[in-house]
Amino acid sequence: ISGYLPEEMGEVEVRKVVEEVRKEWDKGSAGQKAGATPAAGRLIGAAMKKLGGRADGKLVAKIVNSLSF
Repeated sequence: ISGYLPEEMGEVEVRKVVEEVRKEWDKGSAGQKAGATPAAGRLIGAAMKKLGGRADGKLVAKIVNSLSF
């Protein structure tokens, strides 16, 4: 079954994507709003969407949680 799945990205590659998403996220209107999901959760969701299943969600969460907000 692993032959059908996309190859997972390494931590360095995932960190670059997360940082890129955060920069885009900080520039746009996607910042935290009253009553919205906490910032880390929103960033994890945006990063996972951009990564398209090529990274483990636990790794993405670990990287996002290591960033300061």
